[in-house]
Amino acid sequence: MRNPKLKAALCGSLLALLTFGPFATARLQAQSTETPMVQAAPAPESKPQRQRASRPPRWIRYQGELFTGYTMGLGKENDVWVYDRVPLHLLNGMNFGGAFFFGLGVGLNFLGDWSSVDAIRNARKTIPIYLNFKLYMPARESLFKFFIGADMGGILQDKAKVGGLLLGPMAGLRIRLVGRLGLSVSVGYLYEGWVEGMQNAVSLMYNTHAVSFRAGLTF
Repeated sequence: MRNPKLKAALCGSLLALLTFGPFATARLQAQSTETPMVQAAPAPESKPQRQRASRPPRWIRYQGELFTGYTMGLGKENDVWVYDRVPLHLLNGMNFGGAFFFGLGVGLNFLGDWSSVDAIRNARKTIPIYLNFKLYMPARESLFKFFIGADMGGILQDKAKVGGLLLGPMAGLRIRLVGRLGLSVSVGYLYEGWVEGMQNAVSLMYNTHAVSFRAGLTF
């Protein structure tokens, strides 16, 4: 080849091809054998769980109470109208906002001197029917709730031949057990004004006083 410039350009091209050709071929082969990067699919969105709304406590709800105890008569020992009683009562009513209770009470009072088995067996019975009021503190639900209250009503005995007025303020404590079940204890004063039949066209009236101890379950 007589043209020296053309000869030099051709030699340079061959030299570059021989130098970089193998490296380029190897790079292409390496890129072809590499595993393509797979993009991770986005995790499916989990559905938000629905939270059940907690029901607020009822402002007005039923409340019952079953209790017993001992009522100790006060007065002179020779007074036949001074007597002890064992009550078994049931209260049914409504609780307003956890603070106020209003209900109707009915039950049996067992009267006697409790000095012997015969006296217990032959104990007389009276039927008290009364309204009961209670004010609880605090109003919110708690382990301990103090209360003050009163009974107002009447008493029947011997098919209404003997009757009387019942009035009894009290104070006590309610202890929560499980749910709405609770233990209630109280102490109070109990007045009963008795009227017995007619004698010489005059009614016989008696006033009795007592201290009342109660324990029972509220539900």
